[in-house]
Amino acid sequence: MFQNLLRAVASSWRGLNCLVEGRVRAFVGERDNLALWMIVLGFAMCVFAVTIKIDFVVFEGRLFTGFDAAPGTIVRKEVGFLWSGNWSVFCTVITPCIVWFGLNTLDATDATLEKLCDAKMLRNGEFEPIPYATIQRAWDAHLKRLKPLFTLVFLLVVYYIMSDWWTVVGEPILYPNTVKAPISDPVMEYDWSVAYLFANSKVAQIPLLIFGFVAYAIYAALVPALVISVTFCAMSFMWFLTTVQIDGENIQFVVAPDQPDHFGFKNFSEFFHNYLLMNLAILIGLWLMTVQNVYLRDTTSNGIWSFIIGEVKEVEGFLDQIEKGTWPVLEITGWILKPFEAVMNHQVAFGVLLFAIVLIGSFVGCWIVLHVKAVDAQQCSLRHSERLAAQAGLSKEILEHRLEKEMQIWPVGWIGSKQLFILMILIGGAMITYRTIAVPVLLGAWLGFVGWVKHFLLNGGRLPRFWFLRRRTRGGPTGGNAGPGPAGGEAGPEQ
Repeated sequence: MFQNLLRAVASSWRGLNCLVEGRVRAFVGERDNLALWMIVLGFAMCVFAVTIKIDFVVFEGRLFTGFDAAPGTIVRKEVGFLWSGNWSVFCTVITPCIVWFGLNTLDATDATLEKLCDAKMLRNGEFEPIPYATIQRAWDAHLKRLKPLFTLVFLLVVYYIMSDWWTVVGEPILYPNTVKAPISDPVMEYDWSVAYLFANSKVAQIPLLIFGFVAYAIYAALVPALVISVTFCAMSFMWFLTTVQIDGENIQFVVAPDQPDHFGFKNFSEFFHNYLLMNLAILIGLWLMTVQNVYLRDTTSNGIWSFIIGEVKEVEGFLDQIEKGTWPVLEITGWILKPFEAVMNHQVAFGVLLFAIVLIGSFVGCWIVLHVKAVDAQQCSLRHSERLAAQAGLSKEILEHRLEKEMQIWPVGWIGSKQLFILMILIGGAMITYRTIAVPVLLGAWLGFVGWVKHFLLNGGRLPRFWFLRRRTRGGPTGGNAGPGPAGGEAGPEQ
């Protein structure tokens, strides 16, 4: 077991080196170990938080400089790292999910192209099947052209977040006398990250500064940058499928007659399955961030649990009024919209923007690419029905009847197009206030759970092969699929 651990460490280190060198395919191939080490890193951050005494921190409203951030209000708020779900839970649970689903999405791009080519669904101008090697070279060239854009967007995201860190953490810690923001300020956050400023604080300045920098760099900058990269790669993949040309000719989509339920378009399910689950993980992280930001500015609760209990009691009050025959519509509407002011915070606003991009990419990509290309494939197959039927060993009449009467366009088995549409509407409403986000989270979690069970039990899905699940073989330890899926790195053949 110890040898497997050492191999996993070496494998993860090779994966990081591959990313630095621009060999993104090899990096994606180590996604299982990378996700595992993200879990380990998350728990290590919690241990370090205990070490530098920011695990449980009480903020009483006053700073050691004498400034009172909540004048006239008695405040004793628990703002420690472990009590901040947008940090402790995000580091240990949400981030590994985002990383794993995101890298699986990248890996599924080449896997999807390979499946489409194996099913002979991609044809050239002469209606001959396009080999996978040919379409992969075109995909690599497409990504290589977009590499500067990927790199620019990645660096801009990191720069934006780290500049926000300097504004709300770095500068206040190094220059305490400049902090004059009240507790209700939408930018300044009086939490563990600036615990050095609190009156009677025992937190050291430099260790807190270093810890905060590392936490922001990894979880607030690099993870969102990865999400943006995955999203851009997914959008590029969708755009590639609609515009790719081979030898100056547009490729043609046709159906796979030997796959009668979805006629081959279920080959997209792995890609969009992981892409949508990554979106759900982002949504949960966004909810945690929004709740924490509203709690930090609330002067009536001394802990996150008392804050949540207060929310539940307000809901119970509204339900009691409804039972008595009164419908406080205006009060409920005001209560729902009240937390909207929290999104004025830079981090929450960025999170909302980030998820909105992912949301648009998911919905538009699923609908335009999968629906329109499936319709195109249906029409193209009908035009070449005689030749396609002969290749599939079917009669022309039977193939045409099945294309016109039996073809299902939506390929993702774990969620229907109508279910996704409803989920998107609920998520859109949740962008305004965290108080409505529970509905899409529960619906999405249920659909994701059911879909994952179906994926693994019925479709031969693959569990993450972590180091402690691997068996030693004569050729060395087994590993995960090292399928390609670049997201901003060098998109060429591996050396």
